[in-house]
Amino acid sequence: MWTLHSLRALPDSLLTRALNDEHAGVRENALQIAEERLSSNGKNFSAVLDLAKGANARVRMQAALALSALGEITEAERSQRAQEALFVIAQQDAHDRWTRLALVCAAKHEPVPLLAKLVAEAQITAGKKELLAMLAQQVGQRGEAMEIAALVQTLAANAQVADSIATAMLESLATGIEAQTRGSSSLKTNEASAALALISQNSSVAIGRAAWRVGNALGLPPSAQQKMLLQQAAQHALSTNESTARRLEYLSLLELADFKQREAALYQLLDGKQPRALQLAALKQLSRIDKQRVGEKLLGRWKTLGPEAGSHAGDLLLFREENHKPLLAALENKEVALGELNFHLERLRALLFSEDEEVKRRAEALINDAGVVTRKTAIEQMRPALAMKGDTLAGRAAYQELCAKCHRLGEEGEDLGPKLTEIFRKSSESLLHDIIDPNAAVETKYLSHVVRTKDGEFLTGIIVGETDEEIVLAAEGGVRKAVRREQIVELSATGLSQMPEGLEEGMSSQKMADLLVFLLAPR
Repeated sequence: MWTLHSLRALPDSLLTRALNDEHAGVRENALQIAEERLSSNGKNFSAVLDLAKGANARVRMQAALALSALGEITEAERSQRAQEALFVIAQQDAHDRWTRLALVCAAKHEPVPLLAKLVAEAQITAGKKELLAMLAQQVGQRGEAMEIAALVQTLAANAQVADSIATAMLESLATGIEAQTRGSSSLKTNEASAALALISQNSSVAIGRAAWRVGNALGLPPSAQQKMLLQQAAQHALSTNESTARRLEYLSLLELADFKQREAALYQLLDGKQPRALQLAALKQLSRIDKQRVGEKLLGRWKTLGPEAGSHAGDLLLFREENHKPLLAALENKEVALGELNFHLERLRALLFSEDEEVKRRAEALINDAGVVTRKTAIEQMRPALAMKGDTLAGRAAYQELCAKCHRLGEEGEDLGPKLTEIFRKSSESLLHDIIDPNAAVETKYLSHVVRTKDGEFLTGIIVGETDEEIVLAAEGGVRKAVRREQIVELSATGLSQMPEGLEEGMSSQKMADLLVFLLAPR
């Protein structure tokens, strides 16, 4: 069949027979060929619709892809039949990611009817929820004002839809509109405005926020109800009488306000006495503000930050150029101690290698380790360890403290960095160099990367896996985090090993001797 098709010698009659063949594989291949010949007026159109309702899942998905090859169906009856076929596929196969993508492609000219059929269902599975969000985003991206209004009206008319589903759909709709209208005119309509107001009444904070975001994307002014809710949001976010989950909802809502209106509340939530989740959420909002005063305020509140919030605040100070000078001023004035920041030497290169000559000069004055680049001085200072007698038990404790977070030796440690199984074959001097100057020679796969996300997070680690959709970062202690590519603002290799320079700081020569003798013991 494919050979005849390639020779342009496959008759329509034979293709029609193949579409009705008893073997699913033949039907699936026939559908692929039929895409090029398919039209809503053609004789194979009905056969494709029948296959969409058939017993084989792969054939059903291929039928959806075949329908996606059609242009817009103008005939009402045929359009309705196509929508019914897509709904049947969604009913059976929405759990499958690839079928969801095929359905979105097939509904590209008219997504609202399929969406409306799915929303009206009594039970909406996780797969259908994902499909609804994808269709809602597609509606937003199409940028048709009446379609957007129809979607919002559909949600308003189906009050039984779970809050989580309605929220996901509205958020996805807003994302699509924001992408479509960037730099273009408003899409506001009276119909959408009225439906959004109806949805917001007596609904959850999450739905109210999502509806408000849609309104903002459409260019609609905030309603009196929304303005009042916004005034209450800061109060609820700061209230210790509310649950943390509820406070997070109000804090998320607060982000819709002008920064001046929420700035004070955000800084109050950074107090170490506040729940960790609220501290981090407040920091994420602050990280999305491109103002130098954010860095200055963080430095002013440094002593009140909890450990994890302090780590995230340190990233914000170090990886945003507008914060470099306030950070250096705080270090110079001893308002913040360098050790408090938990900055390894390679992280400090953001300052030492700055393109701003003033920042570079001031950083070099503060970070005066002569070995920061070559590490020669640090190696010479630790050389006496090579002549000392080490203790294996003490060395094992040093390994567990300093190395096991990233390296595996026998049954102990993590697999982030190179395994140390054969390390005993090295000389003690060579191993000392590796420990103190880890960047002298680094395998590409062990290079550290910095990722900045749309949420304002800064993530560092080794890339241990990647697909077209995401990358997986591994950090100290075996912690792994998958990051969707669409969430990445910037991805850059540091050119440095994940193993930090300066590991020897605070170590005595005897402790280094103990570590060396443990690592070099044959196994």
